[in-house]
Amino acid sequence: MSPAARPHPEWRALFIEFPERFMLGTDTYVPERWHYVGEHATVARRWLADLPPHAAESIAWRNGETLFGNMLVRKP
Repeated sequence: MSPAARPHPEWRALFIEFPERFMLGTDTYVPERWHYVGEHATVARRWLADLPPHAAESIAWRNGETLFGNMLVRKP
């Protein structure tokens, strides 16, 4: 997908039909790649903006929160 592109129509249909099956992420496996994080976020925001809000939120953060949320809560 080019930085200015929307998701391919078939991918978009999948994202909308099954938003709970996708998560968005990036990996900065070496410090030299940290400067790409802003660009990756900009591209992700563009194609997420093309989705209905519920699907975009699910893919952007809700699914990650559901999957990893319990790991982030400190238990006494």
